[in-house]
Amino acid sequence: MGGQRSARARHRHLDRLSLAYYDTHRTGTLLSTITDDIATIQGFASSTTLGIVIDLLTIAGMLGLMFWLEWDFALVAVAVAPFFAAVRHAVRKAIKAATRELRQRESDLLGVVQQGLESIRVVNAFGRQELERSTWRTRASRPSRPRCRRGGSNRSCRLS
Repeated sequence: MGGQRSARARHRHLDRLSLAYYDTHRTGTLLSTITDDIATIQGFASSTTLGIVIDLLTIAGMLGLMFWLEWDFALVAVAVAPFFAAVRHAVRKAIKAATRELRQRESDLLGVVQQGLESIRVVNAFGRQELERSTWRTRASRPSRPRCRRGGSNRSCRLS
């Protein structure tokens, strides 16, 4: 039931987009974005939510046990927790940016593949196979490994 509701919502959203949007975005890119988003949402709804609940219960139990066994040591652990949370938050932003860029490149590649499949008869009819191979090589040879640069609190990740 939830899957049908989200499918209808996606369909309504796609219907509301202007024709100019479809002129500037390749079909393969749109399909890649939609399928990646669906997989992400389904993964979060099924396994990630349960993992978060289990992790929160584990942390609460461990904190309770720490306070029961060594309350002064537990206070030290709780005092440094915000520092670790801040570091995690900074790293998460950099990873999220690199992941977004990687997904964009994957979408671009899927767009090239989809466009090639749509036009394969025309390409073969006019003998333009080498041009299509060249286009594919150019797009596929772009860097795809994220590398993060350290710079104090200004951490950035780029694909290389």
